[in-house]
This record gives sequence, structure tokens and C-alpha cells, in this order.
Amino acid sequence: MKKLPKILIIGRQNVGKSTLFNKMARKRQAIVDDKPGLTRDYMKETVTINDHYYELIDTGGLTNNSDKIEAQVKKQVLALLDQVQLVIFIVEKNGLAPLDFEIADLVRKANQKIILVINKIDDLEKIKDPALLNDFYELGFKNMIPISAEHKNNFDLLYDAIEESIDTKIEELSEIEEELKVAILGKPNVGKSSIINKLANSQRVIVTEIPGTTRDSIDVQIKYNNKEFVFIDTAGIIKRTRIDTNIEYYSVNRALKSIKKSNIVIMVISADTLISDADKKIFKFINDEKKPCLIAVNKWDLVKDTEENIHNIIIRQIKEKFPLITYLPIMFISAVTGHNIPKIFPAIIRMLESYNQKLPTSPFNEFVQKIINKNSPPQSGGHVKIYYATQISTAPPVFIFFTNKPDHIKENYKNFLTNRIREHYNFSGCPILVKFRKK
Repeated sequence: MKKLPKILIIGRQNVGKSTLFNKMARKRQAIVDDKPGLTRDYMKETVTINDHYYELIDTGGLTNNSDKIEAQVKKQVLALLDQVQLVIFIVEKNGLAPLDFEIADLVRKANQKIILVINKIDDLEKIKDPALLNDFYELGFKNMIPISAEHKNNFDLLYDAIEESIDTKIEELSEIEEELKVAILGKPNVGKSSIINKLANSQRVIVTEIPGTTRDSIDVQIKYNNKEFVFIDTAGIIKRTRIDTNIEYYSVNRALKSIKKSNIVIMVISADTLISDADKKIFKFINDEKKPCLIAVNKWDLVKDTEENIHNIIIRQIKEKFPLITYLPIMFISAVTGHNIPKIFPAIIRMLESYNQKLPTSPFNEFVQKIINKNSPPQSGGHVKIYYATQISTAPPVFIFFTNKPDHIKENYKNFLTNRIREHYNFSGCPILVKFRKK
């Protein structure tokens, strides 16, 4: 299978990288705000340019600051420069800054094809003036295009330049290897990004002691046993009566949307803190979307007493707080020491197999009849008879039971059937929908 050609957007802070990314992606994927440095981790999106598909990557703005976060942003960008087929280097119309020359040197050393984009030229007359480019020849790039990312001015020239720069052309997404999407959710600072970095064996996502370092939902590609996974690292979700900023609103909204687009969810809880209202809120979204879920109790290295009693106390607390999803598997891990991290991939693969398994109708009905013979539905309001059952869909598994009186079957009997199916067919960590239809 083919890989999408990669296009990297690079530049200093607040030159319009995320605006260009959103316009090319034709959606508000990256969070945009007047505050510099909003993009920290890199983001990617599949885009179409002149009927061809590409992977577009938005990066954190480079600065001269020496703090921990900015240093990690630079480290990420340097690593990405070796992985892409084209670099879009953005500067702005007001002139070059000393940092622009430093970034230009970084890009040249990577020996990649480069398009220099001069952004924020909103005047349609000025954008046609060749003299506009004079101040930017100093950077030493031949391929220069003036644009307005906000108004999409000169995007036709930019798209033509991209097409000319990249030889590989993907016309159908079916040519691309399928990826399994895994959303990682939890409160701020429970170790979501650290878990992904441990799984990927790289500093893919920025990790610091500061809660809320991840602002966007970030896709991370990891290959395991020849399977392609995309781990979606999300902003931490907190329980508040109101959300204070646009940044926080969009971050939380993206995190919740990541549940919808994922195949499976890993819910991260910190072993050194009690389960909170925020955890309850996240579990509710996972349950509503009917996604398979693994509960990862992280920071197990911080628990001094790791004897069986502490282990059981945490399990009991989770099951008491979330009675609707007691079927979810619980794994105790440490992103710091690596404890149980290697077990995550086999666990989610088993869950995905269960989530997508289709049971043959005849053997399934034999199993159902044995259950009914031992435990028939309560006979309230007349004789209730179940004739047969079948699985009508997967992901999530949905089972239809045909009966003479569907309205007379109580919730507790429905739960009984659901649990027996889950136990017998090992629907590990998967929601199961059981419905009744009149016959």
C-alpha cells in the first residue's frame, strides 16, 4: 500500500501557519487565536489539492525562547523535516525577522524541496506586484508565492507549485493503508501524552509538568505487528460550570469529537488521585458513543503500597462510580517506568477483534435457547416467548431478539442476556446492544 506524500508547514509564531492549515484542510482543525504559540504539538490532516491527496502537517511556531516547551517544539520540527516531501516555509509581509533566517538555515540543511510563502497580503492589487518579493530574496529561495491565508488569495498558484514539487500522486484514498484510530482521553496531567510517547518510543507529543500542555487533538502514527495505528492525544477534559476561553472551549470540543472518529478509546486515570466528576463526564461520552474502551490507571509507580489491597480498592472504586460500564478491562500502568505498557497493544487488538466479530446465526441461537431454557423472561402481563435471535451489525455488536411481547421484557432481563453474551463470546471491553422486536 502507498503512503500519502507529506507537506510540512513551518515558520515562527503568529505568521499564520494554522490559518493556512485550516484553509487547506477546509475545516477548523487547528485552533487559531491571536495569542502567539497556540500550536504546540504538530497536527496533520489529509487534504485534496487538484484532485490529489496529501498529508498536511501544521507545526508549533519556532521561537528563540529557551524554555522547556519551546525546546521540544523545535525538536519535533527538526525530526519532521527528515520525514516529509515538501516544506512550506511561511513568513509575513511586514518584513523578515532574524529568526526567519535561522529557520531558513534549518530548512536548507534538511535538503528538502521548499516553497517560501509570504502571508497576510490581503490587498488583491498589491499581491500582483512583483516588487513585493524583493525584500524576501535574502532568504535564498527561488520558489516564492505571496498569499493571504485568511482570504485564500493566490491559493491557485500555491496549489500548482505543490503539485509541481511532489512527484507521487494519490488519486484514491483506497490506495492508502488503513489505520486504526485510538483516542486517549482523561483529565489534564494524567499522563496521556507520556503514554503515547512511550508506545511510540519517541518524543512525539510535548510532555511537561504543566497541566494542559496539549491543546489540540493530536494524531500520532504508530506501527505495531504490521498494523498501522493512529493514537489521538487529546486535551485534558475538566468539569466546570463554564469554560473560560475560546482556546479551552475548542480544545475540549476536539477531545470529545475524537471519541466519535476513533475505533477504540483508552481512558486514562491517575492512580494517585480520586476519580472525579470530570472522569464521570468522559465515561458518559464514551458510553454514549458505544465505543470499546480500555481503562488505563497510570502513575502506578507513585503508589507506595502496590499490594493487592490497593489494587482491589481502585478497581472497586471504578466499578462503583461507573456501574454502566463495569465490563471494561482495567490495566495498571506507568508511562515513566514502562510497567505494563507493552500489554496495551495486544489488549486493544483483542478488543477491536471483539468489537468487529460477527456471530453465525445458527450456533448463536442454540446458545440463546440454552439460556432461555434455564432462565426464561419474567412472565408479567401475559406469557412472554422469545422465538429466535440474530446479530444484525458489528462495531458495536447489535443483537435482535424476536418475541411476541417486546414491551413486557424488563431492563434487568435485557442486562442478563447482554452479560451472558459478553461472557460466552468474550466481547472484551465492548458495548453490546440488545434489542427486542415483535414477531
